[in-house]
Amino acid sequence: MKDGVRRIPGIGWVLAMSRNIFIKRNWSEDVKIIDTMLDFYNSIKEEESKQLILFPEGTNSKAE
Repeated sequence: MKDGVRRIPGIGWVLAMSRNIFIKRNWSEDVKIIDTMLDFYNSIKEEESKQLILFPEGTNSKAE
């Protein structure tokens, strides 16, 4: 999710507590965030398996 969503009152807090991954759309920063969160998810000891769902969305920066 875009990092700006985290700052929306109420919704941003719920999403952060749900351990959603917020990205800044800058790969040098995002790779650290993603690695940290994947390590966290992997360290959780649960009887059920885990799933990571990615929704590839983007902004087309080219004007047509």
